[in-house]
Amino acid sequence: MSIEQVLQVGVTVPNVKENDKYRWDTRFTDDMTRTDRRWTDTRSPLWVERAAAAVGANEAVERLTGKDGTRWGPYLLLWSVIFLDAGVLSGIQYARNGFHPVLANPGWLLLFPVGLSFVVYASRRLRADYRETTSRLASATTVPDPDELAFERVVSRRFERSVFLLLLVSYTVWLVAQGHLLPFIWTVEGPVVGSVKWFVIVPFVYVRIAADFGAIALGVNVRLPHRVAEMGVEPEFGSLRDRGGFNRLGQLVGRTTRYYFVCFALYTLSTFTYLLLGGNSPYPSPGLPTVAAFAVLWAAGVGSFLYPVLVLHWHVRAAKRRALDRVTRRLIRDDGPPAETAHDVTRHVRLHAKLACIERAGEYPVDAPTVRRFVAAAGLVLLEGAVTYAVFPALAGLFG
Repeated sequence: MSIEQVLQVGVTVPNVKENDKYRWDTRFTDDMTRTDRRWTDTRSPLWVERAAAAVGANEAVERLTGKDGTRWGPYLLLWSVIFLDAGVLSGIQYARNGFHPVLANPGWLLLFPVGLSFVVYASRRLRADYRETTSRLASATTVPDPDELAFERVVSRRFERSVFLLLLVSYTVWLVAQGHLLPFIWTVEGPVVGSVKWFVIVPFVYVRIAADFGAIALGVNVRLPHRVAEMGVEPEFGSLRDRGGFNRLGQLVGRTTRYYFVCFALYTLSTFTYLLLGGNSPYPSPGLPTVAAFAVLWAAGVGSFLYPVLVLHWHVRAAKRRALDRVTRRLIRDDGPPAETAHDVTRHVRLHAKLACIERAGEYPVDAPTVRRFVAAAGLVLLEGAVTYAVFPALAGLFG
C-alpha cells in the first residue's frame, strides 16, 4: 500500500518504519494534512486563528507575501496589536511625558513580541501532537460503545473559555494586589492610553492568547490522563521500548511542561532586565505579590509534570496486575499432565514469554531523557527566579 493510500484511509502499514508518522485516523487526516498539520486544524482553531481569519489578516499575508495566510495570519494579527501597544499608544505616552516602556526596559520585547509569538507556536505544535497522540489512544480503548468525541472534549471550546475566565480573574486580582500599580498607570500613561493598554489589549488579546495555551496544557497534563483511564486504554505490554504504548503520551506531557517553563523563563527574564535597566522607570519594582506568583507558578509547573506521570503510572500498574493475573491463571490451568502435542508446548512457551514480557514492562510513561529535560527546565527557571528576586536585589541593596 502506498503512502497516499495510507493518508486517505488512515491505516497503519506494518513493519515499515518510514511510514510510522502517518498513523492517523480518518478524522485526523481530513482536517490536518501531513505537510501543514500545525497550521490547518479547522476543527479546533485557536482564538488568535479565528480572530486573524475574521479581521482579514490571513488574506493580507497572502496578498502581500504570497505565503500561507493560515500559517502566518495569526502572527500578523499579534504583531499588529503589539505595534498598536508599543508603537502607537506608548508613542503617545512618550510624547506626553518622555517615557517609553521599551526604552526603559528592553525585556518588554522578550515578554510580548517574543513570548507571545512562542505561545502561538507552542499552542499549534501541542495541538497537532495532541491530535496525533489521542487518535492512537482512541483505537486502543476497551470500553463498550466508546464515545468517539471523548478525547476531543478534553480540550473543548467551553474548556478554553473557562481557562480564559480563570486567567482573567487572576489578572484582575494581580492588578488589585499591586495596589500601587493602578495609580501609576493612571498618572504616567493617562486614563485613555492606560485604559486601552491595561484593560483592553492585555486582558482580551494577550491573556486570551495565553488562555489557549493554558487550556491545551491543562488538557494534556491534567484531564487527558484521567480520560485515558476512563476510556480503558490498555497498555501494550509487548512494546517495552514504547512504555506500554504510552511513550508518545509521556513525551507530549514532557513537551507541554517544557514549553510552559520556556514561557515562564521569558517572563522572569523580562522582570530581571526591568530591575537591571529600568532604574529610571516610573513604574514600581516587583513586590511580594510578584514573588509569590513566581513561587506558585513554578510549583504548578513541577506538579503539572509529576501529576500526569503518577496518574498514568497507577493506570498502567493496575492494568499490569490484571494482565499478570490472567496469564498466571492460564498457566495454572495448563499445569497438569505433560504436553502431548507441539501445539501445547508452543502455547505453554508463549504464555511464559508473555508473562516475562509483562513483568519487565515499565509502569511509567516517561523515559530518562524526558525526565532529564524536565529537571533541567525546572532547575534553570528556579535559578533564574532566585537571581531575579533574591540575589540581584540583595546585591543592589548592598552596593547601591
